[in-house]
Amino acid sequence: MPGEFQLMHDRQKQGLLLSKCGKSKSRLYHRRMRIYTSKGHPVYRCHRPGRKKWRLLERQYSSDGNDILKRLLVDKLIQGGHIDGYKIVGASCHEANTFVGIDGSSLSDRKFEIDSELGEEDTISYQDSFKWYCYGSNKAYNYPHNDYSYELDTTDLNLYGDEDDDGENEGEWDEYHQYHCTEITLCYWHGREINVDSENMGNFIYIESKDEYHHKSDCKCCNECQNYIPDKNAEHSDITGEHYCCIPCMDKAEEAFKRDKWHYSEYDGEWYEDLNDITRIHIWNGQRSCYVKQSVCKGTLERLITEGKAREFDGEAFDRIDPLTGLPYDYEPEKKETT
Repeated sequence: MPGEFQLMHDRQKQGLLLSKCGKSKSRLYHRRMRIYTSKGHPVYRCHRPGRKKWRLLERQYSSDGNDILKRLLVDKLIQGGHIDGYKIVGASCHEANTFVGIDGSSLSDRKFEIDSELGEEDTISYQDSFKWYCYGSNKAYNYPHNDYSYELDTTDLNLYGDEDDDGENEGEWDEYHQYHCTEITLCYWHGREINVDSENMGNFIYIESKDEYHHKSDCKCCNECQNYIPDKNAEHSDITGEHYCCIPCMDKAEEAFKRDKWHYSEYDGEWYEDLNDITRIHIWNGQRSCYVKQSVCKGTLERLITEGKAREFDGEAFDRIDPLTGLPYDYEPEKKETT
């Protein structure tokens, strides 16, 4: 079909790539143009003032919000040389400027516009990107232009703000499950805002500490208190190998883990994972006039001996010796058997 590129998008939905900016069209995202937002047809061409024209892929849709299908659509369009940029996979309808180039470079700081002639009674649809419309110049922008006169991110029938002629209200749009519903709840999926049917929140978890709902694939359960936390906020312990919601929970879990599985050095006041790192030292107790055995790290004992703060006799270590004899107090050397 000359001037058009048709592609299948999520089963029965189709996308349409126009060879012109659509200046001669009387609708922006109107069904008679066959360029839909929430129902498919996500591609249109726009340009930066005085600069090159860009072929941008709008926000993608798929059953159950499947990012793999969305990514497949993007890759196929890039491979075919049909687009210069696209909306980031997983972007919400509230993010007007999350475009990237086909090389992945961000275009979020660029200001785009699209030519469009809208009559005040023309039927319009909800806009994800080019939602700031200037009636006088027949242009729509992906940023709040100084001269814009209407915002198109509404469900109004036309610029007057009328409702549908048949009086039917399809309700709220569930971006995750891709259907209309009675009530939606703001959630987070892969770090992005997304509206979800309040009666179908099975894949989202309430994070009490943030008073937010996050997709279960983006959350970790604290191994200590069993509360959920977003992945990016979870603390990981190299000792237990588990995730925790906060430092106090992690410290408590690590202490219990060490008590159960590690070995304690009484002299150092530290836990050691390997029993071979621990030995014994005789510590002189002046009040009781006797030595008391304590566990000590081998590395610590070697340092004490090097610094002259401990000495070894017959394989035993002592922290103090009798200055008169040069031996440990009440020390009797082992007698060697003679043959």
